[in-house]
Amino acid sequence: MKVVTLLLALLVSVPVLAQSPALQITMTPLFSDGQLTAVSIEQHYSGLQGKQPLWSVSQTVGPLQNIAARIHGLSLRDSQGNVPLLDTQQTPVVLEVSNPQSWQTGRAINGEVTLRYTADVSEDTNTGPTWELRSQATGVSGAGIAFLVLPDLDTDLKVTSNWVLSAFPYPASQIDSLPAAPAISLNRVLMSYFMAGNLATTPASAAPFYAASLQSFNAISNTELLNWSAASYKQLNRLFNTAGQQPFTVLFRDNPLIMQSGTALPDALMVAAKAENTQSKLKQILMHEMVHVFLHGLADESWFQEGLAIYYQDRAAFLLGMLTVTEYAERMNNTLLKYYSNVQKHMTMSDATAAFWTDARARLQPYNRGAMYFMITDGRIRTATNGKRNLDHVLNQFLTMHRRGESVTKDDWLTLLQSIIGEQAYADYNAMQQGDMLIPDNNALGECFALTKTTTPVFELGFDIASLMQSPRIIRGLKAGSPAAKAGLKEHDVVLNTLSLDARQATPQAPIQLVVQRGNAEQTISFVPAGPQTTSYAWQVRGHNEEQSCH
Repeated sequence: MKVVTLLLALLVSVPVLAQSPALQITMTPLFSDGQLTAVSIEQHYSGLQGKQPLWSVSQTVGPLQNIAARIHGLSLRDSQGNVPLLDTQQTPVVLEVSNPQSWQTGRAINGEVTLRYTADVSEDTNTGPTWELRSQATGVSGAGIAFLVLPDLDTDLKVTSNWVLSAFPYPASQIDSLPAAPAISLNRVLMSYFMAGNLATTPASAAPFYAASLQSFNAISNTELLNWSAASYKQLNRLFNTAGQQPFTVLFRDNPLIMQSGTALPDALMVAAKAENTQSKLKQILMHEMVHVFLHGLADESWFQEGLAIYYQDRAAFLLGMLTVTEYAERMNNTLLKYYSNVQKHMTMSDATAAFWTDARARLQPYNRGAMYFMITDGRIRTATNGKRNLDHVLNQFLTMHRRGESVTKDDWLTLLQSIIGEQAYADYNAMQQGDMLIPDNNALGECFALTKTTTPVFELGFDIASLMQSPRIIRGLKAGSPAAKAGLKEHDVVLNTLSLDARQATPQAPIQLVVQRGNAEQTISFVPAGPQTTSYAWQVRGHNEEQSCH
């Protein structure tokens, strides 16, 4: 009897190990008349015993609309049965969702818990980040921020995802950009891509690099494009002195709205593009987003991130031998043209940032004005060091600081730059922020290039540009006597087609076609968005030979 009592006492004293928090996401595509219209989502959590979290999803992200409105049939269940979910105005403390729709757990969770709901795919016509849950003929894809309802927990979880591939009516596979880590934050889940369908993929032996495509392109095969992506990844590792090859995911899907766009998230990117894109355009936007991924974690100001990405989408390609000297000059001239032809180039950067999603001319300021700033900085460094160093060297020094865990904010960048070019570092930064006219030095690109002064027309639509950046697209603020008005455009015309206004601003002399509805009739109106001439600059290639360094 004493032995039994002793054994019971020992058993009672053995600690009960808490279950490690984990999340399993299972996604099942839903079809209607052969079209993939929604995804059924089941999230199975363990290790949340006793918690009563707030659950949230974004309602909007920038111009992306109706995210929460596409969520249906939300239900929560644990070992005791259904758990009430109550609508609330609470805002998540930890979870980084935008304009949230939230639900409060009605009681404490007992045991493992399962959240179920359906997310409709987006058919909105607003252009924005390639994060929305969208389907096409061969599959479905999206970023977590645009369709996942998650709990507001300051807890890292072991996260895995899988698709029910048998639900696809065609051969299917899956890919995601979740890190292969023992545990990650739920915010990292939001910043991950998920894709499934009839994917073209790189060989498994390419790890830690993975690439997949849902889209077929006319000018290049998926095999060639994915292999080019893998080769570029390896070369960028060398260019940016990455210590070992890091996990990296590249995804391609169709863009139903504009010719091409892309977004970068930690360790991953997605390019959305129409099939008729040229090889050159596809590779340029891919390089832009790849640069973003490699520079992730540096100063997070838009002009810094986007300016560097615009500058190095072409500079990196040139340094890696993907562009000739002439092609490089043409690419850089495209950046100059977008900057000088922009009627909003003198607005302050803070104003441009505030108008990012409502005025495409403002949106280009962090990109092209930022690139101009780095072009100018490149020349300053070359001059200060008698050509021994350039922007590449200083950027890699900044990246090294980041890898050592040091601070890499905008202020740290200016401090580093000041140690090389002096107080000019702050003068150039202030000029860029205030909207002063930016003109590179003649040596900014190296000895093989010379800067020439010229003129170009400004890009001018002749009506409020916000008319084309909202849904529905209704013409407002039409200027009498403008080319658009002379071509027959009317106030309150409804525009039915979408335009890539960012790309179009580099070609103000090329016609724009608008398909408009006026009453019950549709018509196509064409006009040239060229305004008055303005001072501009362009690069010309100097005489050089193959032995001469042009970097």
